Amino acid sequence: MRLIIVVCGVLFAFVTQAQSNVDSLLRAFYIDLNSGDEMKISAFFHKHALIKHIGDNDVLTLDLKTFLQVAPKFKSKSYQEEVRSIDINYTATDLIYADVEFSFFIDGKFNHMGMDHFCFSKMGEVLKIESIYSSQYKGTQFQNVEKVVDSLMLKWHADIATLNAGDYFGFMDSTFIFLGTDPHERWNKEDFKSYTMPHVKNGKTWTFTTNWRNWYFSKDGNTAWFEESLNTQMEECRGSGVLLLQEGVWSIAQYNLSVTIENEKMKDFILLRQR
Repeated sequence: MRLIIVVCGVLFAFVTQAQSNVDSLLRAFYIDLNSGDEMKISAFFHKHALIKHIGDNDVLTLDLKTFLQVAPKFKSKSYQEEVRSIDINYTATDLIYADVEFSFFIDGKFNHMGMDHFCFSKMGEVLKIESIYSSQYKGTQFQNVEKVVDSLMLKWHADIATLNAGDYFGFMDSTFIFLGTDPHERWNKEDFKSYTMPHVKNGKTWTFTTNWRNWYFSKDGNTAWFEESLNTQMEECRGSGVLLLQEGVWSIAQYNLSVTIENEKMKDFILLRQR
């Protein structure tokens, strides 16, 4: 029994290391793809590799030379592909499969989400890409979700600025948690409402305008999380949060607000807090 446990432990460590290596390889591939460097991109592939795009009614098959013709689009930043998640399957036959969920941007604007399915094999001791099958998510699964949740967050911030407390709190899940800039500000929905409503009644709330916001999604599409930069009365702040999709309706389950401080000002800030 002890021998079996040891063997299983060694095998698990081997597979875990192999998966880590492939994860690093894939992330390096997307960095070089987004740079548009044809030489670096081609180095990841078998020379006879195929790249296939799965459409609604057909399959577009490209050889490596044809695929590399898209590199100038990435080099000019007209195209960019952002990795969302990586799922790796390692087999005992030295074949490795990986699914990479991505967001695709055209001229800096979000266009769609999809999945790249990779097949790797070894050339000597070096892993090379044999094939990529790329597909775009269909319908409402992911294609328009980012635009939807982003508009919801814009409205949520606008609601408190315009004293629309009904919609502001209506967007919150029953499990909502707010983490504020003060160390004592960890509130559930009712606590946060008790803090906020006197400001609403006095007509003195807060106005947050968005500088940027990045979105991330679970594979099933039912959870979204984000990070954002905001202009506020406290100058630039950062926010992050989690949204849940339940019975077709999005709600916010957590929001974390923090003030930004430049590193060179941190010592003075610490002294100020110690007063």
